[in-house]
Amino acid sequence: MVEFSAVNRMVAGSSPAFPAILVLSCLLSSLSCEKGTVYPTQYNEISHAAPSDSGVLNDSRPEFFFHLEVGYLNSSGRFERTQPSVSVNPSLGISYVQVAAFPQIALGEITEMIKIKYTSDRSEWVGTNGTGSYVFLSEEECQDSGFFCEEVVVGESESGCFDSAEGEKIAIGNIHCSALGLPYDITVFAQAFDISYFDYAPVSSVKSITLACVESSPG
Repeated sequence: MVEFSAVNRMVAGSSPAFPAILVLSCLLSSLSCEKGTVYPTQYNEISHAAPSDSGVLNDSRPEFFFHLEVGYLNSSGRFERTQPSVSVNPSLGISYVQVAAFPQIALGEITEMIKIKYTSDRSEWVGTNGTGSYVFLSEEECQDSGFFCEEVVVGESESGCFDSAEGEKIAIGNIHCSALGLPYDITVFAQAFDISYFDYAPVSSVKSITLACVESSPG
């Protein structure tokens, strides 16, 4: 089950201010994913933009394999795949898409607790002044406007694995494209963690997928 925490925002900065809904967090329940014990352990250097804090995979656990796709989970629980391009109507200010991790699971292998952690290479700054909230592209621009400013990393969330309508295990990350700075690309990073151990260990290399945020065509 996906729960969204959303607040009304005004998007400011290089574009005229306009109302938008900016998703700030996505909380998914911790569900089990099957991880095969036959998978070879690999030692991968982690990108500076990766979700992992440790830098390398844990050397005592087999690697968890998955791939990423872009689309959205419909009301029937089916993941509808789309092209990695998100159209944004400037008058609305924001559009949404989802990135799904599809694990490669060996039939009959043991079940362990896996979470997919998402992040991206794009940040936006939310400024508040007691009467409203505004979104900026930089901390400096936000602070110069006299606001209390907090950074929001686009797509930063964690997801447990769950069954889609197709019977596949998937984990969902929610991504938004705002109208600030269009057009631009967002690279989304994802990594798997084994949460059945105290140290919350990374058990995959970092995967990435790039989305193009573009202005929608008139009409």
